[in-house]
Amino acid sequence: MKRSNLGKMTRLAILTAIILIMAFTPLGYLHIGPLSMTLIMIPVAVGAITMGPGVGAFLGAVFGLSSFVQAFGPDAFATMLFSFNPFYYFLLTMVPRVLMGLLCGLIFLAFSKKDSLRPVGFVVSSFSAAALNTILFMSALVLFFLPYEEVFALPDHSFKTVITAMAIMVGVQGLIEALICTVVGAAISAALYSYYNRHKS
Repeated sequence: MKRSNLGKMTRLAILTAIILIMAFTPLGYLHIGPLSMTLIMIPVAVGAITMGPGVGAFLGAVFGLSSFVQAFGPDAFATMLFSFNPFYYFLLTMVPRVLMGLLCGLIFLAFSKKDSLRPVGFVVSSFSAAALNTILFMSALVLFFLPYEEVFALPDHSFKTVITAMAIMVGVQGLIEALICTVVGAAISAALYSYYNRHKS
């Protein structure tokens, strides 16, 4: 039992380190034109699938904290949101990511109850990590910061125009993130899940 717990803590520490490395280096983001897509959902999904919803929530919190500190760096949008309302910005960065990790793990648990559905579970859970991250983050952004018109309004552009443009960009960005997270996350999770179960002590 002690060896099993040590192994789980080691895997958790490795995934945490991967998230932090990705968050503070270009490894965590893919820039395509005006889009900046994060790939940090992948280690969160891997942890949630292979070690459970609790670990998914913890790794989601690490992801959220790494996003929160972006307000103190070169991310102008994050800095602007923090300046409007630091508490709302903290909730924006934390709540969606914790829920994403938790729900990703719960979705896999639901599929893994039947061996025949487990392969589907790897795919659906990995996809859900990216999809939930986008949906929950954008929902929280609108919920918390809609009263701050400066977030959504640009000079010479109507509110409706800006919202429409954001929705299109987020949709494209979210789709690309989901495709990458689904392919990479499902492949890694399936391999690790199989390995861990073959080497249980």
